[in-house]
Amino acid sequence: MTTKKKGKTKSAGKSDDAAEAEVVAALPDPRETVEPKPAVLQATLEALTAILGELEKPAEPQPGDLVTAVMHFVLGQGVACGIAEEATRRLDAEFVDRNELRVTEAYETEELLGDLGIPDLFERCRTVQQIVAQIYNDQNRIDLGALRGLSITERKGMLQRLPAIPPDAVAYLNQVLTFEEVLLSPRSASRSQQKLGLEGGPAEDFVQKARDLVQPFGHLPLSIGKKGSDPAQRPLCPSCLCARIQPGKR
Repeated sequence: MTTKKKGKTKSAGKSDDAAEAEVVAALPDPRETVEPKPAVLQATLEALTAILGELEKPAEPQPGDLVTAVMHFVLGQGVACGIAEEATRRLDAEFVDRNELRVTEAYETEELLGDLGIPDLFERCRTVQQIVAQIYNDQNRIDLGALRGLSITERKGMLQRLPAIPPDAVAYLNQVLTFEEVLLSPRSASRSQQKLGLEGGPAEDFVQKARDLVQPFGHLPLSIGKKGSDPAQRPLCPSCLCARIQPGKR
């Protein structure tokens, strides 16, 4: 009688880490685009209220760091925002400044973040290093704050000079900047509001309430709060919660 061999629980030759990475990569991205329908806007508003209520407000509103926003997106795609937050926190703690990160090899950064379960970590670390280097070469400093004062055409031109920033990260950055204009600009931002699909009764209500929540911070935070909790279990940060809202896309 022939005895059947028991099936293996993972593919032969694959390490536990590789198998885990495949599972993580197969999970839906929590930042998947959603349309600005009333139910979505209400759920987003409730999440913003809960998260921002836990964060310490600055003494005065402060602009957010757009370089951190890009790094957050690149390192956090497909995983929880808390993991991206922990990754950028470690980078800030490990390196004196972003210039030190610019000249650091990607494998060193990979070692620093290796236990976070981020898929394709080496490639992401190399992308982050290249992004930081290109920003420095273009701006003579590692700062993307100039984007806020540029027209759409000028902004596009500047970002075209930074090809290391992946297209989906560029789209994320543009969404963040558009939401900032709607929620934080003292001037009329009706065109930006229209671009986001935030028109009509429920949308107008969302904008006003979200504006009241965000304005004390001066930016859309990338933090989730709940320090000490499992990063993988934390919800989307305010920046990602808003940036995923786009009309006419699924």
